[in-house]
Amino acid sequence: MENGVRSAKALLTPFKTHEGWLYLAVVIDLYSRRVVGWSMDGRMQTSLVLNALLMAVWRRKPQKNKKAKVIVHSDQDSQFTSAEWQSFLSTHNLEASMNRRGNCYDNAVVESFFHLLKTERIRRKTYKARALARQDVFDYIEMFYNSKRKHGNNGMLSPVQYERQQKMKVQGVYKIWGTSVYSVVSVTPNRKSKEFNNKVFYKACSTFNSANKLRSWLHLYGHLLI
Repeated sequence: MENGVRSAKALLTPFKTHEGWLYLAVVIDLYSRRVVGWSMDGRMQTSLVLNALLMAVWRRKPQKNKKAKVIVHSDQDSQFTSAEWQSFLSTHNLEASMNRRGNCYDNAVVESFFHLLKTERIRRKTYKARALARQDVFDYIEMFYNSKRKHGNNGMLSPVQYERQQKMKVQGVYKIWGTSVYSVVSVTPNRKSKEFNNKVFYKACSTFNSANKLRSWLHLYGHLLI
């Protein structure tokens, strides 16, 4: 919900176990297709989806800026229309969005994830216990889907790899002997005058505490960035 992310989708699906149904709720980041929040329970209650959204908020830490709300899209199930859900969204500066009735394309991203989960891991399996199902779903989400599974929307990178790539592009990280210069603008030096763009100083001062320390560092090692 940051670094360019402005929207997410939330939905839930059931699985069979010998102890009864197990319900999974997920929140997917539309920026990278990463599952940023998930929760499992034997009952389909409002707390199920709230726990998934709470994990997403804890991971992404959306800024409480009234002009830049994060949109959370869901279907029209009772869990997403409850007073508790609406109160949670309002408290964390999130804006609710719901799909249109009879339109299956509004939740296509989450439904696609559920399809992958069921075809690549569950495969019509009936688990002996809910605990085994939780362990298997956790392993698929955190150990495979988010970190390893390639996604066409991300240029055949996994969600984690895609976010890391985009973060490097935006911040412009240059590491020299364990020291980093962070900037949103380009830090490519002027090859003729050997002088760095002054904008770099304002963007990187937080790393060096003062512009003087940064200038001293650039004086010693700046030539290595060319």
